[in-house]
Amino acid sequence: MKSLNDFLSFKSFISIEVLIFFYYLGAIFLPFILALFFYKSKAFLLSKKFLDKTQRKIYFILAFIISFILAEIFWRIGFEAIIGYFQMIQAIKSNTRSF
Repeated sequence: MKSLNDFLSFKSFISIEVLIFFYYLGAIFLPFILALFFYKSKAFLLSKKFLDKTQRKIYFILAFIISFILAEIFWRIGFEAIIGYFQMIQAIKSNTRSF
């Protein structure tokens, strides 16, 4: 069993299940964070001068959808890289113990 000292000194790492939990937590809250960002964004307030109401709505929805898809893809790629890194560490540790 690993001790707290091993965890705090980075000799043992958090489990992959914890990372997967935080991935899903972030994937659920990411749309709300993006919506808040778009709501507070000054770019859409400035667009009132150049676009009518329906064009602004279409522009907002299209920009939100594209941003949402890109954010979810990058969120997934980031967590896949972290989980892959931890899986490589586990494989290396298991291979070195067998020698």
